[in-house]
Amino acid sequence: KIVISYYSGEKGQDSILCLVDPATGEMEKWVRIKDAQGKAYTGHGGGIAASEKNLWLTTSETLMRIPVADLMAAANGEQIRFVDEFVTGTKNAFASCQQGILWSGEFYDTFIGGNYKTDESHRMTTPDGTNTRAWVVGFDLDQQTQTELPESKVAAEGQPMIPDYILSIPAKIQGMTRLEDGTIVLSESAGRSNQSHLIFHRNVLKEEHHDTVLIGDVEVPLWYLDSNTLVGKLVTPPMSEGIVFYQNSIWQLYESAADKYFGASTDPIDYVYQIKDEVVTQIAIK
Repeated sequence: KIVISYYSGEKGQDSILCLVDPATGEMEKWVRIKDAQGKAYTGHGGGIAASEKNLWLTTSETLMRIPVADLMAAANGEQIRFVDEFVTGTKNAFASCQQGILWSGEFYDTFIGGNYKTDESHRMTTPDGTNTRAWVVGFDLDQQTQTELPESKVAAEGQPMIPDYILSIPAKIQGMTRLEDGTIVLSESAGRSNQSHLIFHRNVLKEEHHDTVLIGDVEVPLWYLDSNTLVGKLVTPPMSEGIVFYQNSIWQLYESAADKYFGASTDPIDYVYQIKDEVVTQIAIK
């Protein structure tokens, strides 16, 4: 299944998750989201990631967890609750989960208005001289626990969990996924009329880390994603958002056909695009 998160469209009403069958394109059901106290969750849940056991949605500082079993058991139109959350240490805008790692990343931009700045400690200069301002942090999952978060790493309430990996990424990144071979794919977009890009970087995680960052008393490995790691780029229509690698394809969601943007967007798209394996392979493998 593909899970999509969005605002309800009604002020003060619960945000919504819907399940879509990728084979037919049909929505199977939708549910309203409550927080752990049973109050309406009105955020846009812009980042969403799933493992076999859990679904995570982003807030500005945390990843909130819903057991997959709760989502699958809920009837159409019912309400489900977040059961817990943890602080990531990033200004979360997107999330991803592949190959046993849960990722949460931030969007940085100073030119399209709004507060899209990140923590000063995330300012980096990559080996090719690019100044980056955003991180993606990764957390190894533990299948032996219900939350899938290693009990030894769970932080005190309100304190960030120390990540196992950090990627220093370019500005204007709205989503991330990884291919079967570990290739990292970033969804880049900003503006209603500007072209989007899917940016492919080689699997740097199988290489020696490029740098380290001290978080608390832990040295966390960091890798830079810049022109030195770039393997390909695909131009796509404006306002690309979340992406996921599933069934040998990249599935790409756009924001351009949302009610808020539809009238002012170039080529608004109200479909989820499927980019098939043969196209991905041509771009990502040299």
